[in-house]
Amino acid sequence: MVNTSGDGMGEVQYRPLQADDAVALQDLHAHLSDETVRRRFLGMHRELSEVEAHRFADVDHLGREAIAAVHGNEVIGVARYEQTAVDTAEVAVVVRDDYQRQGHGTRMMQILLDRARHADIRYFKLERLADNNAVVALIGRLGLERSRVSITRYGVTAETVRIPDM
Repeated sequence: MVNTSGDGMGEVQYRPLQADDAVALQDLHAHLSDETVRRRFLGMHRELSEVEAHRFADVDHLGREAIAAVHGNEVIGVARYEQTAVDTAEVAVVVRDDYQRQGHGTRMMQILLDRARHADIRYFKLERLADNNAVVALIGRLGLERSRVSITRYGVTAETVRIPDM
């Protein structure tokens, strides 16, 4: 499955992440600003090791799913979930800084939501920094219902959102 969108910078394709995308994930990480890394990893994580990249690229497309946004030969964003309970999965999304605010995170998440529904996942859990308003806006754009919000230590907010039926 490949979805495409045109933007001012050319065509972006959205496709399932593949095992051979590990090096592309390291390249994506190397192109993230410190602020984007801080928001995605809840702190500084300057380098994505080869082991981490292979783990992130290792998805079974059921309980572990990831959608990549690809421009040319570069992965410019990834949205992913990992199932943690029968109907619940942890979710995360990141988009390279020079492609942010162009709808790529929203589009990847829409595809991911559809895949989650097919896997009978009804809730996404996420952790975000309290100042990450982009994630709050994304939750609203996607029509996700916030069912539980708690503040943890160090300015991290844990949320559970219900995936609406379609």
